Amino acid sequence: MTEIKLYKSPWKAIKLLGLTIPLVAVGVWLILRNESSLLDRIMGWIGVPFFGFGFFLAFFHMFDKRPQIVFNETGIWDRTIKQDLISWELIKNANPLDVFGQKFVTLTVDKSFKRKNTQYGWAKRLEKKVGSTGLDLQLSQIKMKPEKMTNFIKEMIKTEESKRGTLINKYFDSQGNTTANNA
Repeated sequence: MTEIKLYKSPWKAIKLLGLTIPLVAVGVWLILRNESSLLDRIMGWIGVPFFGFGFFLAFFHMFDKRPQIVFNETGIWDRTIKQDLISWELIKNANPLDVFGQKFVTLTVDKSFKRKNTQYGWAKRLEKKVGSTGLDLQLSQIKMKPEKMTNFIKEMIKTEESKRGTLINKYFDSQGNTTANNA
């Protein structure tokens, strides 16, 4: 079975690290300089742990080697949506979605699809306001454009199962940003 695994991009983690280092340095500077007022020191003590958390987050994302999204001939699995494999037969449509700069691909699924987790009412209303269908593949940590992933998913939906492996290999060999495993 042909399988494509998409991993987190280490460059996104490096960007986060690049943003946190100067902010932590400013916080330390506010704490250590002799001319700092009490308010400056308080702001420094608040800023250092707040922005310092970015170090841990950046290193976690940098060294996290688990696949984020897996495509194979039978469906899609995304670690962030806490669902089992979503069969291609259950997916009716896919659309790119941008929510405050965060990139997603939202999947419209058949009514027979059973969600593993239930949502609060406020979360359902919020999803409808931003244009989500409830099953969103998060792409903020992955180096792949939402439009390309959407086109790939739409092609996979239309393709019969026996030809999906060829389509996966053809599409991702031309992308050059993932690994394919033939098991």
